Amino acid sequence: MKITLTTLAGVALLLLSSCDPEPDVRYLYIQPESVVYDIATGKEADNNEVPFNDLLVHIKTPFSQQTVSVPTALPFVTKSYAMHKDMSKAYTVEKMTGIRVVTVKDYDATHLAGSDITDLCMFYNVKKNADTNKLNPVFAEGVSLQRVVQDMNVNSEYGYGGIGPRAEFGIKLLQVPATASQQQFKIEFETATPSKFSTTTKPFILKP
Repeated sequence: MKITLTTLAGVALLLLSSCDPEPDVRYLYIQPESVVYDIATGKEADNNEVPFNDLLVHIKTPFSQQTVSVPTALPFVTKSYAMHKDMSKAYTVEKMTGIRVVTVKDYDATHLAGSDITDLCMFYNVKKNADTNKLNPVFAEGVSLQRVVQDMNVNSEYGYGGIGPRAEFGIKLLQVPATASQQQFKIEFETATPSKFSTTTKPFILKP
């Protein structure tokens, strides 16, 4: 009987050690980026005038990726000898809970500097501009803010678009200010920790 158990353990060990490990993939967001574009010209609106209808705030949310193999928990296999998992997982290390768009300067008479104007924003997926003379992205189909947050929280094997967390989105505005004015926006990302990280656009002049 002792020989049989030893033999079975040896066979199981051989099978497990011959399998490739299926590691966890952990994603961690790093410093976000923001660029304001004039989509009519395809240029960045760095301290320049941008007509309201041609404004697009492009948000990039880059992330780092770490692959971690978890040792098997089987009692007869040492952790240093074999690695085994039933299936791999992909997940975002820090859970995103919300996104806010805040004015750095007075937007209008009712939205002064420091105001939350998230409700005045429309969120979009973005795609590469087909016009080779323009560097700006093009806003595609609309997407809810809740979906943007959801896409930033990978908790499955596939993630956003099958390639991990959401890495970018676009913002346009709903409410036209009464007069031309210099604007600047801060986009805050809130996590369950709780903690915040943010990106602030360069100043630009928004023209009604």
